[in-house]
Amino acid sequence: MQQDGLTIIQDWSDYDESLVSTNAENHYKDKGIELYSSHNGPAIPNEISNSYAHAFSLIKVLKEFLKTYKGTDPIQVLDAGCGSGIFARHFLIAAREEGILNDIQLLLGDYSKTVLEDIQEKQILKEFKENKNYKLLELDLLNLENTKDIKGAPFKLEELSLIVLNYVYDSLPMLVLRPSLDSPATYEKLQFKLLKDGVIASIEDAWQSSPFYLDLGSLLIEDRWQAYEPSNALQKKYYELLEPGKTNHMGQIFYNYASLAVTEELGKLLSKDGFIYATDIPHHESFKMSFQVYGNIVTHFINEPLITKLMHKLNYSSLISQDALLIKMFYFKNQETLKHLDPVLKEFFIDTSLTDIYADLRQCSLSIISPHSKELQKMILDKLLTLDSHSCLSHVARLNYYLKQGDQEKVNELIVKIRELDYLRDYS
Repeated sequence: MQQDGLTIIQDWSDYDESLVSTNAENHYKDKGIELYSSHNGPAIPNEISNSYAHAFSLIKVLKEFLKTYKGTDPIQVLDAGCGSGIFARHFLIAAREEGILNDIQLLLGDYSKTVLEDIQEKQILKEFKENKNYKLLELDLLNLENTKDIKGAPFKLEELSLIVLNYVYDSLPMLVLRPSLDSPATYEKLQFKLLKDGVIASIEDAWQSSPFYLDLGSLLIEDRWQAYEPSNALQKKYYELLEPGKTNHMGQIFYNYASLAVTEELGKLLSKDGFIYATDIPHHESFKMSFQVYGNIVTHFINEPLITKLMHKLNYSSLISQDALLIKMFYFKNQETLKHLDPVLKEFFIDTSLTDIYADLRQCSLSIISPHSKELQKMILDKLLTLDSHSCLSHVARLNYYLKQGDQEKVNELIVKIRELDYLRDYS
């Protein structure tokens, strides 16, 4: 279909049905860990949420949690949407460093079986024992009852002490609404039309010619607003949570109806003292869109107050914090658990953000160019290594330091370590 020299890739569609939202889904399912690497195209960035500093902060909370745990079996932690598996590796390393590895079993769940097979094939967790320290699960967050282990056997999720959602909400279906211009008590929904310059023989060719199916950067995206009525069961279920007057700085409402459903259903899998930890990208006032494109994958911004409103309605307690890089949300089934963990939560998630410090130190390390700044370089590196001495990125920071010092022996030694850990083949 043509329009003024442009090919219509997709005609008017609701936000959650537009290719802007759905483009990556099947490709991610097929391509697995490859999408996290820049080796074959634009990568999905995963440094901050997957950093050792982030995993370590959460392990410090779990270590305190275990002090009042009455069971004899290891507690189960679900890493829902485990992606590249690097967060899981750092989480287990931190658990080992803090002496609680044998008290935890980590369940790595992901929508893509290819991702799980890549984690096995690339031996990302080779330091740990499968089916003891961790398990791999095929997990569809919108169909939790269909969870399977990697061999295809049904697996029942229950009595979970912690559920981790790293950059999961931003990939779930949502709508963008605004109060209706005619009636503040009703809403309008955002729709997109996607066009591409020039004549294209077939839409299928346009999809498959890109290493990430559809090159979002090459598209012209038109938008319009249409009257909105809930169109599926989930939209209808949570519709009453919406408040027309509560919009963001753009006058819009991010209706993360799938995130609401997922959070509610995951809560049912928690033990009586269990809790959910979700982290995602903050929506700053500088953002003028409802999504960002990272590595040709769209991440939607989330409506944290709406999710928190639901969880409070369900009698969960919450602790929310936000820094420059992440919004971090804790939801507790038991108020007493929050009271017990409050000091360690404040230490690592409110008063201090190890992820922010880690990112700033990394940036400082890369910014120093003078060969005469040896003392400053060493000071920054030493501080960085107190936060993270395990990840591939920490070894790269050391390599950069010794390159500037002209210590080729150390450089060669670190190259070996980096290649051993470089599952994504981005640094070798």
